[in-house]
Amino acid sequence: MNRTLLVQTLAAGPPVAGGRISVLTGFAHPLRGAVRCPAAPAFAAGLAERLRTGAPALGRAAVTVAVSYLHRDGQAGGLAAALPAEDDAARDVVLRALCEWTGVMRTRSVLVAEPPACANAATAAAWCPHRRTAHASVLDFTDRGDALALITEPGNAFAEQLAADARDAGGRAEIVHEPSASALEDVNPEALSFVIVPGTRVEAAVPILLGLRRRFPRLRGQHPDEYCYGRSDWYETVRSVASASECVLVLTDPAEPSDPIVAEVLGGLGVPGVRVTDPADLRPDQLAHGAIGLIPTGSATAGKRLAETLDLLGGLGPLSARRRVTRTEPLRPSHPAARAPRPTVAAVEDATGWWGSGQLP
Repeated sequence: MNRTLLVQTLAAGPPVAGGRISVLTGFAHPLRGAVRCPAAPAFAAGLAERLRTGAPALGRAAVTVAVSYLHRDGQAGGLAAALPAEDDAARDVVLRALCEWTGVMRTRSVLVAEPPACANAATAAAWCPHRRTAHASVLDFTDRGDALALITEPGNAFAEQLAADARDAGGRAEIVHEPSASALEDVNPEALSFVIVPGTRVEAAVPILLGLRRRFPRLRGQHPDEYCYGRSDWYETVRSVASASECVLVLTDPAEPSDPIVAEVLGGLGVPGVRVTDPADLRPDQLAHGAIGLIPTGSATAGKRLAETLDLLGGLGPLSARRRVTRTEPLRPSHPAARAPRPTVAAVEDATGWWGSGQLP
């Protein structure tokens, strides 16, 4: 990557930080022409931390100090700041900051983890088909007189909602985190059904289900087509992105709780992670990597934050950005025998029009 450091008067671009030093979002290079500065917000925030308070405002006689490089398509990018021509102290601050940021200008690869729609059980939309099917199954099993084992991981709020649905329908439901759950000791082993609560990783639910089947051989429950793979897919996406990255930036809202799957994966792999609520808060020591993973978590502003982060990284050298997602989808057999008419199984339809599970274990 060809980089040039200029200390000369250039055409000033629009300022993003007023006062003694003005960081530019673009400037005119005498040889490369127009130069964009997408990383200006972070550069400006870093400079603001170095500036003395009460300094004079930027006057007309100004010098622009800049660093620039070329992308593969020939377009120029870089960083620049305008400052009073006679202010040697300000020039020293800017040059030191530019050298620091220049040290992390490089060609980068970025992998973006794409979360599935139902990745976060606490914020999944009410229209989620897995939630509606689980609700229908709860009503179905309750209607036939079964007690319910709601298989889930700790912290899944939807499990409480399903338990309340069962109680409202005159039934009984117990939230189960392990097959030895004491709450099931007094249930009728001939009238027990299970539901794997949407928002639960299937890999975590299956060992619990197998333990319950050993404990209650007549256990009945959902057809596997009703299982929700959203959290399983999210886990694999995060693991894959983190495994291919030197550092992971977790893009989230300030009020958003930490995603337990992201914390578990990063901790297990030993990959450093940085919680980012505003890309402008990023500093050079956090970006000194050639392979960076971006993990947006459940936030209403995740798309905007992702776009700002990609723009910032694109202002620190040529960038290759790719999206990665794991998706588990139904596979319908194509063999003629598999398309034969299936026998009718009695089922109960709830008021929303969704069908509950069949009667087989």
